[in-house]
Amino acid sequence: MKKIIIIGVNAVGARYLPRSLRALGYEPVFVLDPGRFAGAAREELLGCACYPADIRNWPEVLAMFAARPEITEGVEAISSLYDEQFPLTETIARTYGLLHPEPAFARLAEKAEIVRLIPEYCPPTQLFAAADWAGADPAGVGAGADGVILKPSVQAGAMGLTSLTAHHTPADVRDAIAASGLWDAHEQTWLLQARIAGRLISLEGYARDGKVFFVGFSIRGRIGSTEVSNLFPGDGRLSELVRARCAEAVTALVDTSGMRDGYFHCEFIETGDSAHLIDGNVGRFAGGAVVEQIALAHGVTPYDILGHVITLGLGPEHAAPDPAYRAPERATPTMSFFYGLRGGGLVESISLPPDTNCTHTQVAADGTEVVPVGVDDRAWVGMFTGYLDEAVRDIDRVTIHTPDGPRKPAYVVAGSTA
Repeated sequence: MKKIIIIGVNAVGARYLPRSLRALGYEPVFVLDPGRFAGAAREELLGCACYPADIRNWPEVLAMFAARPEITEGVEAISSLYDEQFPLTETIARTYGLLHPEPAFARLAEKAEIVRLIPEYCPPTQLFAAADWAGADPAGVGAGADGVILKPSVQAGAMGLTSLTAHHTPADVRDAIAASGLWDAHEQTWLLQARIAGRLISLEGYARDGKVFFVGFSIRGRIGSTEVSNLFPGDGRLSELVRARCAEAVTALVDTSGMRDGYFHCEFIETGDSAHLIDGNVGRFAGGAVVEQIALAHGVTPYDILGHVITLGLGPEHAAPDPAYRAPERATPTMSFFYGLRGGGLVESISLPPDTNCTHTQVAADGTEVVPVGVDDRAWVGMFTGYLDEAVRDIDRVTIHTPDGPRKPAYVVAGSTA
């Protein structure tokens, strides 16, 4: 069986990806510590070759590959389910002669590149190198906006993101970069982007031979900087103008970038009858448990979807058959909760309603401390996914056991307000 290295997979993806890849003739090799996963995800990963490393620290990963030639022995390909890791996978692929996704994936992992390619679809943005912080202009970018977002060009899950106002100074920008905690903070391009008040939505789909296929819209619920729920499909809750604007932006991104084959999870802020592209997320499907939602909604399996995501990215000659996606108006409504704890805390265990039909994936292993919901996506305790009515009915029957006693999940229902 051929081997493929995967750098970047979340807890839900880990439940399905090993079996999915094996069915397509690939034995997965993961760069991760299976001990940091819980439940079904951990069980699947324990049956795979795993090499622990902090994939956010690229020098550490590259040093591990150089010191351990057995990692690439017999390996044919490398890929990721995290778009911010495509520059790293491309570097490793070129070093060791591995099949890998097309170069557009690595280029578009940079938010700055998307702003350069299609600025007309993005919020007002200033791009600058970390060393050029003195020229950062929060007042100029934030004039007439609801504030300013400072974020690194390559990141995910709100890591390194800081909320500023038009009254902040370049020195405040410098200090925020220094406090970001990113290993490459002073090497990155940074974005000062006008904060747009509105609803977070995303358009899911893929390109094949440069032609775009849309699978449906997601509408997400957030508490602060933590995404806590997702409604799919959300097409019927969006205006025709918003849907058209998003489709136009994604098509323009595929056309101008030269992308040929691969998935996308393009994020927008919906404002009335328009939308602003804030992240391209090219080369992967949506995170959280959205792959389970889309499988439910379209009557396919997460195995079908994830196998297609990985192999399509390796080129059409390697791609699994397209899943039988339905037209969005024929897809069944689903909901997923990426719940956390208000105020954070230690997760001792989780109890589920015994009669629920929903799928649960534990993200925070027993004994893990989680940050307060609202900080970023590290606040996730678990994923609870099902058909819309069932998931909304049963989420409050989930119990998180902590040293302070039983607590209920912190979440909001995506799409409950427009």
